[in-house]
Amino acid sequence: MSAVDGMTAAVLAVLAVTDFRRHRLPWRWMAALVALALLSAVLKGGWMGLAIALVSGLVAALPFWTLRRLLPRDDARWRLGGGDLRLAFALGAWLGALPALLLLAVASGLAGIAGFALKRAQPLGTWCVAVLAGGWLMTRL
Repeated sequence: MSAVDGMTAAVLAVLAVTDFRRHRLPWRWMAALVALALLSAVLKGGWMGLAIALVSGLVAALPFWTLRRLLPRDDARWRLGGGDLRLAFALGAWLGALPALLLLAVASGLAGIAGFALKRAQPLGTWCVAVLAGGWLMTRL
């Protein structure tokens, strides 16, 4: 893991705690996350890496953008904020489109199950980091 990837993981951890406590993903932290994901892509693959990261981020964010347009905005149970959309983009840029989409699908499913069981909305960012950390730990065993 590179230093930039370590900083990206640290920013994700801060975002997870903030999202858990406030159900918000602050713009400043999200901007840092996107910048670190794109910097990681440039360091690993130069300009082509940056182009791939941008496309991967857009591909990962597209389902969330679509859901945000389709879901009712007045019902808090179905609210999908702009931070969730930016999180999907950042994860796509950092991990690649397919791993990010898989991560987001698993995290969304777990958040939905937990929300149903607890009868309250669950923060997607917290679940994304939990799934990402679990996956990372599984690769280390």
